[in-house]
Amino acid sequence: MWEGISRHRREYALSKGLPVDTRIPIVVREPIDCSLSFFERSEHIAAIAVKNIQKSDEFKEMKERIVGTQTDMLALFPLLSKHRSGFDWMCALDYFACRRGHNLPILETAKHMEGDVYAQLIDRFSLYFGDDVYRANFMTKLLADLCLVIDAADVPGTPQPFQLHVFSGHDINLLGLLFSLEALCVQRPDVVTTYLDFSAVWPDFATTLALEVDDEGRIGLYMNCDPLLVGLNQRTVQAARSSITIEELRDLAAKLQGILSAVKA
Repeated sequence: MWEGISRHRREYALSKGLPVDTRIPIVVREPIDCSLSFFERSEHIAAIAVKNIQKSDEFKEMKERIVGTQTDMLALFPLLSKHRSGFDWMCALDYFACRRGHNLPILETAKHMEGDVYAQLIDRFSLYFGDDVYRANFMTKLLADLCLVIDAADVPGTPQPFQLHVFSGHDINLLGLLFSLEALCVQRPDVVTTYLDFSAVWPDFATTLALEVDDEGRIGLYMNCDPLLVGLNQRTVQAARSSITIEELRDLAAKLQGILSAVKA
């Protein structure tokens, strides 16, 4: 949506709807600097990690459980067939997510398979992000960019103006960040599952994940304006907190950078 539009015009477009006395600087990152390309030109490392994960017994068992759904989906949507992997699960999910996001009807013959498609991808990415190398390769650059933005505003003893930095990415970018921070599900009484064990629903179409830095250097997480609990550095789910410190985010970024550097060495 931003192609051919200058950064200045994009920032103006995002802020022009706010009253003059409440406007704040909005920084829109250029695509080349946005750090949301999946593997930061290290596709070979990702490919090796995925290959190793897919050799595991857990991954093989997951694939066996979903054979029936895969066959039925291919019968309805032949274009979901992929030459190498056999089936495009992300496109299958996009069918349901995009149509629900735009209030469009879903085929009656496909409705009963929606839960299986989501569950399969949740299981798949739980295994992917549970692998240190895959997670480091996927998340290091984004976490480093977040730390740079926060460090620039975190100058002790110096009042800083309010700023909004906008990153645009994909649902799996959000999942990677949630998994890295060990974030629990939205704090609602009707939701009992957690992102920590990936039994929660995949992020909805156009989901927003916000990191808010307060004056005391603490970072709160919000998904679609609802607060999240963070399990980072905690031994139990019950010990999860409503925020983390800037230093904890820096330590996480450094830890993943160390893993990635060791792999590249």
